[in-house]
Amino acid sequence: MPYRREADIALAAWRAVERTIEAVDPTSPEAARLLETAAELRASYNACIERARAAYTPERRRAHRQAGMDGGRRSM
Repeated sequence: MPYRREADIALAAWRAVERTIEAVDPTSPEAARLLETAAELRASYNACIERARAAYTPERRRAHRQAGMDGGRRSM
């Protein structure tokens, strides 16, 4: 997937922020900033996934299978 690296980075950052949110006072300004950052990272991750879905057409899946690039997955 062409957007996999970008999605992996956004997801890792999003998870790290979520863990940090759990450790701070929920009423603090820092918590508000972290929640905003988490929302931005979630949106970035979801945008990557949507771009990947839009780009990964049935023709590309067929080409990947034929080239042995399907990671061992088989479609039905």
